Amino acid sequence: MNRTWGIRDLKHRLRDGVVAQALLSFLAAATVIRLLRPDMSPLAWLAHTVFCTALAAAFLTHRRGRDARATGGDPSAVVRAERMIRRGEIPEDPGERASVRLVVVRRLRLLRRTRWAPPLFLGMTVLTLGSAAAAGPWTLFLITSGVWLAVGGTLLWTRRRTFRLLRAMAEALAAADPGPSPAP
Repeated sequence: MNRTWGIRDLKHRLRDGVVAQALLSFLAAATVIRLLRPDMSPLAWLAHTVFCTALAAAFLTHRRGRDARATGGDPSAVVRAERMIRRGEIPEDPGERASVRLVVVRRLRLLRRTRWAPPLFLGMTVLTLGSAAAAGPWTLFLITSGVWLAVGGTLLWTRRRTFRLLRAMAEALAAADPGPSPAP
């Protein structure tokens, strides 16, 4: 067995599979909740972690289902379209190209409609850090600060990267198929 293929296959499963992403979400939520609330009972900790994981998995499944209905395909076609967008690959099949174009248009429209999200997240961060500083020990404040800064930095980086990838794919699709413009 080729080792590179195995690692690449694992990477695709972790990135594209709902079950794998739920498992990673469970591990991340368990770690964060345990760090923020070390006094929480194991049963409450487990219930909270399972709830957060189920919420994340439901969100991902719902988003892929909506994209699948909008493009006229199935969720696996949306996963393929997302992979092509990340890699910058233009599909050869005109039907698949139209599907990728619809995913690009949908995602660009969504990102443009949610310009309020980063300022809202900043406001929530300030409120959370202020309440953590006022209500608890400094260790809680420092852990909360680290978590919020890491999550906020990741969200902003992901948003910028997604915009860049979607714009590049829209331009590539326009150059490959000079039909209707993929920009909304």
